[in-house]
Amino acid sequence: STINSDLIKSIELLPGAFGAEAGRGIGGLVEAETRGLPREGTHGYVALDVIDASALVSTALSPSARIAVAGRRSHLGDVLSRITSEDVGEFVPIPQYYDGQILAQIDLGKDEQLELAALGSDDQLTRAIDAADPAEVRRQDSHDRYYRGFVRYTRILDDGSSVLVVPSIGWDG
Repeated sequence: STINSDLIKSIELLPGAFGAEAGRGIGGLVEAETRGLPREGTHGYVALDVIDASALVSTALSPSARIAVAGRRSHLGDVLSRITSEDVGEFVPIPQYYDGQILAQIDLGKDEQLELAALGSDDQLTRAIDAADPAEVRRQDSHDRYYRGFVRYTRILDDGSSVLVVPSIGWDG
């Protein structure tokens, strides 16, 4: 959910015990495939609702290179603090989050493409926890974030077979 849905072509759930191509793990795997960016012009949108604001812009830099930038930020906590008491977030958890993505696609030749991507997300949640003593104030704070980058090289060979290489790097906190 931290990748803009307009950048996603497909999502597949591999429920477990998947093959060597995905690391031969035992747990489940969610595989998301990016959508091809428009090859001409500049496209985008800005969206605003009660929960969050988001935007996406993509443009063709040349006939063989395209880039997209997208982001989202929550503001429900700000909205609620203006219309309710200050402590509503203590009793009803209100997440604070933002995420962003940069995706570049470059056609290297016939049936050969390079894709570069950077993703990041930051989520915070603070809430009150019941205590036996009403005078005792207990809180739960969580702060989860990640930043990732990957390069994807794809090539379809003349015999119909394909090459796919996806090195990546990331950080979790």
